[in-house]
Formats: sequence, structure tokens, C-alpha cells
Amino acid sequence: MSLVFHNVRLSFIISIDFGLFNFGKDIENYLSQVTILGEKPVFEYKELSDEVYDHEFIRLSSPIPTLTFEIDNNIFFDNYVKGHVEKTLNPFYNSFYRILVIFSFDQRGIMSIRFDLYSKLDNSIQTPKMIEILDETCTLVDETIFPKFIKNEIEKLVNPPENAIFLQVHETYSIVSSVNVTKYKSKSQEKRDIFGIVWKEPDYNDMDEKTVDIVTKNEIGLFDSDIFTIATPASLLICEGDLELDSDYFNERINAVEIFCRQQHLLKKLDVKLDFFIANYNKKNVPHLKSVIEEIRVTKMDVYSALEFYRNTKIYGIHFFKILFDILNEVFELNKHYSSVLDKLNVCDDLYKGLHDERRNNLTENIQWLVVILGGSSLLVAVLNLFKDSYMGVILLFILLLGISIIQIRNPGKLKRVFIMFIEYLKFN
Repeated sequence: MSLVFHNVRLSFIISIDFGLFNFGKDIENYLSQVTILGEKPVFEYKELSDEVYDHEFIRLSSPIPTLTFEIDNNIFFDNYVKGHVEKTLNPFYNSFYRILVIFSFDQRGIMSIRFDLYSKLDNSIQTPKMIEILDETCTLVDETIFPKFIKNEIEKLVNPPENAIFLQVHETYSIVSSVNVTKYKSKSQEKRDIFGIVWKEPDYNDMDEKTVDIVTKNEIGLFDSDIFTIATPASLLICEGDLELDSDYFNERINAVEIFCRQQHLLKKLDVKLDFFIANYNKKNVPHLKSVIEEIRVTKMDVYSALEFYRNTKIYGIHFFKILFDILNEVFELNKHYSSVLDKLNVCDDLYKGLHDERRNNLTENIQWLVVILGGSSLLVAVLNLFKDSYMGVILLFILLLGISIIQIRNPGKLKRVFIMFIEYLKFN
């Protein structure tokens, strides 16, 4: 016996960094002209749900430009699936009655692409087959459909700034949603099946009990009959009752996971970006120092303001979702990534601000010396005019400059340089 799925929604969330998006002024017209997998999109500004988020947080949050493509399932199967999966899985792909591809352009430069595949099956799927289908489909999306048929199209859409630092990888997260799954009477075996699905582990029956408990510990549901187990690399969401797979109950939970996928990717991007600043720090050769300092300052503002919302769930979450967000924070390790970024921000701040202060001090000293030399030069011209036929004026002036040098900077190395500058002046004048 195992869990038996009668209808399924598979969601695959890909987070990817394309830098800050620059679509131009008429974003709606621009994005509405896009064609992906042979289909035109529906464009909308996606706002946060007031059933999930605090009203003030919604007011302060920018709606996210979103493209939704409904893909013809026959074209999808014939053009993008056949030849990339095992023949034994073909009946499952033929059973899709709805395929959505959703692009969400986060204003901070991290984009998420979600593939939602809806299937009502004539033959119900048991846990071992569900694990196989989930793993095969995720691989298909991650390694074939996204890089071969979608990534290049997105790169044409966005206009990333020159010399921008990108996180050059993408990450794919899986969610299995289903309604009215046939369950076990044995809670222990049910938990083991859940473990197999969220860990995509075919040998789930052979795994250690402690490992099963650790992986499945983050389970949350509104009702006793619900299952929402959140783990990596996948989650499982099961609900009982008269609900459709595209109802708000499912959508808002999947949207929450998608937001946290983007947040994790953004924190990883900032971590890599700060690594770049630290690795390329060189006192003698840091061009555009002010722009680097400004970029670090902006990054610090992002981390302390926008990203703080996703760590402090009491600020923006309401009711049940506060607990869900806390679990998502733990599963996606946002606190760990956040702390790493903060530590590196402090290092960058110390390095580059210290270098800026050092350069400013050097400039001030150089200006002081320039004033001294120019003043001495003017005095030399005046004295030479008075003592045209005598070296007495030159000797007196030299003694005067020597005294000024000793008073201004008690540094033998700099004094030597000033002396050389004085001799050079005498040679050429």
C-alpha cells in the first residue's frame, strides 16, 4: 500500500538572475508582444493577497509584472517532451489538460518562472510512480525546456546593465499538489511516503527513521486532513474536500513558496556580488571607487529594509501564514544567507570606506604640499629679483623652505621629496 494520487498539479519554480530589468516606459505593450512556446501571454501586475499579507505591507509593496502563458498540451508534448523522457512516462504527459508557464519579474532583478502542469488521470498514481514522474518532469523542465526553449527568449526581453555581476546559475524547486489523496491508516508509513516524494527518493522504504523524521518535520495544515510538508528539494500539498487545483487555497501557498525561492536566490546573488568586491579589493588599483561605495550602500539599504520583511514575519504576515513563513524561512535558510551577506557587507564597508578615507587624506596632504611648493616658488622669484647678482637670496630661501618643511611634516621621506622638488625647480628656472 502507498499514497494514491487521483489528480495532480506539478509546479516547478525556477529562480534566475537577469540583473535589474529595463523594459522601457511602455512595459505592458512591450511584454505583451512576447511569444513563448508558440503562445502569447496575458499581462498583469500581480498584487499580494489581502488574505495573506498585512494591508500596510501590500500598500508598500510594488505589484510584480507577470506574464502567464497557457500552452497547448498537444504541442507541448509533441515539440518539447517527446524524446526527452522515458516511454513509460508518456501516458502521464498525454494526460495533461492544462499547462501554464508564469513569468514573475521581481523589481530587485530576480525572476521566477513557474511551470504548472495539471493532470487528471484515468489510472491513479501510487507513491513510487509519483516519485519517478516528479523527478523526470523536474529534470525535463530544468535541463531541457528552460535552457533550450525559454532562456534565450528571456534574454532578448531584458536589457541588463553593462558590467553587472550576475549569479550565473538557476535553481528549480518542485511542488506536488493534489486533492483527496487516498491515504494510509498507518501514519508512520504515510510519513515515509511523504518523505520519498519531497526528497525524490525511490528507496524511501529503506531510509533511516531519524532521517525521515528530520526531512518531514516541517509540516503544516489548516485542518487535520491537510498535508503541507515543506522540504528541499520539493514540497507536497494535499487537501481534502471540494476544491479545484487552481483554487486560492493552493495558489496562495504556492505563491508564498515562490516568493521565498526568489528571496533565497537574491541573497545568494548578493553574497556572490560581495565576494567579488572583496576578492578584487586592491589598494593601488580600485577604479570608480565612489561608484563601488555607492553600490555597497544601496545593497546595505536593500538588506536592511526590503529583505528584512522576509525574516520578520510579524511585520507582514497574517493568521496562518505567519507560521508558514517562519517554516519557509527555516527550510530556505534565509537567516543563514542573510547573516552571511551582513558579515560580508561589513567587510566591504570597512575595506572600501577605509580606502576612500586614506585616499582623501593623501589628497589633502598633497594639496598642502602643493600650497607650500607654490608659495616657496613665488617667494623664490621675488628673492631672485632682489638678489640678481648674489646667491645669498637662494641660500636664505632654501633655509626658509627647509624650516617650513620640518614644521609642516616631521617626516624624513617626505622632506627628502620636497628637497628634490626644490632642486628640480632650481634646475629648470
